[in-house]
Amino acid sequence: MWGRRGASPKAGAGQLLQIARLDHHQLIRKRFEELDDRSRQPLAMASYQGSRFLEDLLSETACRLKETFSQSDLDQARNPHAIVARVTPPALPPASEFVLRA
Repeated sequence: MWGRRGASPKAGAGQLLQIARLDHHQLIRKRFEELDDRSRQPLAMASYQGSRFLEDLLSETACRLKETFSQSDLDQARNPHAIVARVTPPALPPASEFVLRA
């Protein structure tokens, strides 16, 4: 096996080169488009809070707008897509921020 999903090292290198050629906006758009609709919707709502957002406020907003999302939908944006990251320790109310990782 050549690594993730059976891709050869040569194919992986080609993908990395394509990603490296993207500017930040293109990379963000690419990662956002890779998400399914269940993960895109909460991120779109979270973006109204700014680059950092409170997850409890996001949950309450979704509830009031009758949008359904679960913590697993937000978790999908954390990994493997690396679009958001938790910025508060477990003892505090959860807050996350949008991140850009290569």
